[in-house]
Amino acid sequence: MTVLSRLRSSWRMLAARVRPAPASGAPAAEQIEALLPLLDTAVVLQPEAERVIRLCAEDGVLDTRQIAERGSEVRVGYWRLRRDLPALPGPAELKDDIRRLLLYHEWYVHDAVACACAPVQTPELVAHRRHLTGGLGAPAEHLRLLRQDLHWELAELTDGPAGPAGENTGSGDR
Repeated sequence: MTVLSRLRSSWRMLAARVRPAPASGAPAAEQIEALLPLLDTAVVLQPEAERVIRLCAEDGVLDTRQIAERGSEVRVGYWRLRRDLPALPGPAELKDDIRRLLLYHEWYVHDAVACACAPVQTPELVAHRRHLTGGLGAPAEHLRLLRQDLHWELAELTDGPAGPAGENTGSGDR
């Protein structure tokens, strides 16, 4: 079983919990509609997070001021999303998964910036910075898939178009 299939499988289990309207909450479609703008913003932040991480992983003299400024903007963006998440309706398990992914993104950028801006670049620190070239990796993909799956789930619940705005998600053979 691949990582992607495991992620899809875990999402299906979570989606099964989203469908029925909880006794104390909003209907499933309203919960998804409330979570999607937050996920959309998180995914929009990913390319800038990746750019900051790449800057931190470069060899030679680094522009630490630019790295610190850009990294701070991205980290604050993810922090704000995590701050706003608890107020949104939705299943606790799903929101916890989203919170962990946002925290991972925020922490990874923080770690990259801290390593790049350290006053003394020890060989261990330089080696760690080189390790950062992989970027956000699987958690970033998980966040994108979660967002995509929620768009599909909302489309199924509302009979609307599937996928994030502007994305061609139809296979043409339905």
